[in-house]
Amino acid sequence: MAIFKAKESNKRKAKARGASSHQPKPSRVFDWKKFNQIAFAVVLVAVLIGLYQGLVLLLSQPVTRVAVNGEFIHVDKREIEAEVLPFLGDGFITLDLAGISETLELQPWVLDATVSRRWPDEIVITVIEQTPIAYWGETSFLNSRGELFQPSKAIEKIDALPVLRGPDNSSDKVMNHFSQLNEALLHRGLALKALELDDRGNWSARLGGDITITLGRGEVMEKMRRLLVAYEQGLSKNFNNIASIDMRYSNGFAVEWRKLDAKQV
Repeated sequence: MAIFKAKESNKRKAKARGASSHQPKPSRVFDWKKFNQIAFAVVLVAVLIGLYQGLVLLLSQPVTRVAVNGEFIHVDKREIEAEVLPFLGDGFITLDLAGISETLELQPWVLDATVSRRWPDEIVITVIEQTPIAYWGETSFLNSRGELFQPSKAIEKIDALPVLRGPDNSSDKVMNHFSQLNEALLHRGLALKALELDDRGNWSARLGGDITITLGRGEVMEKMRRLLVAYEQGLSKNFNNIASIDMRYSNGFAVEWRKLDAKQV
């Protein structure tokens, strides 16, 4: 009887174990947060790769056109294009615009050069040519800024330009004196054709009609005013017959007259 009860007890325990082994497992919840993080990372990597590829493509975009603008008399457009050519290998975006500008402005007849990009593959160069307002010596020029420049090639002489001369580093001083003297002369219908400062500080000038004026040292404007007063008081009547004027006297000046031939008399 005891054996039977033991068997019954074992059966009940076995059923209990069987019942517990067949209980339904709980369902797993999908982790959307983690999925979104992974998806975002994948999209971000794809975007970065696309941006990188686009940037590489953009940086390698070549320059295929060069436009050179300006009014040229002495500047050679072909020389401008030749100077730019070595820079074009850098590509449209990485092109050294400042370097191009600086290189072009090394050309004697180029006053200013501005360079800009024009999408998608063109650069535009605008060149302002030097405007000489006076000769400096025989082969150099002064521009409107009072700056010296010397062309690499000889050009046809420009007769209308005055000729200025002076020691090294005296161009500003000579230019300022020329401007003041010429303005005073123009009011009387006279033109200053040449002005020179020698190494000793002596000034001399040449007017239209090849009239030379020796001004000496110092008080250049005061001496010229004194001459112009005499010009207005009657010297103008025979002014074209004057060969030279010496203004180195403290209270007056000396005049050398041209020698007239019989026809002129």
